Amino acid sequence: MKLCYGAVRMAACAVLSLSSVCTALSQQPSPSPDSGSAAATALDVDPKAHDAALQLVEVLGLKEKLAAGIDADLDRGVAAMKAQMPTLPAQFTDEWRKRMKERMKPDDFVAIIAQVYEKHFTADELDQLSNVITSKKEGKEAVLPDALKEKFQKNAVAIQSEIIGGTTQLGARLGGEVGEEIGKEHPEWAPKLAQPVK
Repeated sequence: MKLCYGAVRMAACAVLSLSSVCTALSQQPSPSPDSGSAAATALDVDPKAHDAALQLVEVLGLKEKLAAGIDADLDRGVAAMKAQMPTLPAQFTDEWRKRMKERMKPDDFVAIIAQVYEKHFTADELDQLSNVITSKKEGKEAVLPDALKEKFQKNAVAIQSEIIGGTTQLGARLGGEVGEEIGKEHPEWAPKLAQPVK
């Protein structure tokens, strides 16, 4: 039972928002890039990069957007279940929706998004992205180094793919766990499967 289309949508929006900022800034002059910066590997995550990634997610307003979209995500999840299993009782979907709403935490999705950004960028690069976005929101001029613009554009597809994969996996796991629990507690609500022909 997949869910969290909104989380996927928000992740894609985050990548597209940053991509738009980078594209818009590509016409502006920039200082020479710091050639000594390299992205941390998955095994060697810099705590500063983690904090900077969380700050970037905050500047983008993703946590609030994810929280605001939970009800719509759950509605889509219920609709998808009903489309796949038309005989699914309303008691099951009502209980599933209630439990999912209790368990879906925007912070869990934010952690996935931040982890992807910290994998691809250094703390300094993430700070630069956050500063540019903040400046643009305030109507100020902002310049992003060409090397960072290029790096972001080069990795945008991978970043989006990793965010979508991670958030989809989390949503599917939560939805499946909740569905199993309800099925065990209320077997009478479980969808009726066709009996094999003998």
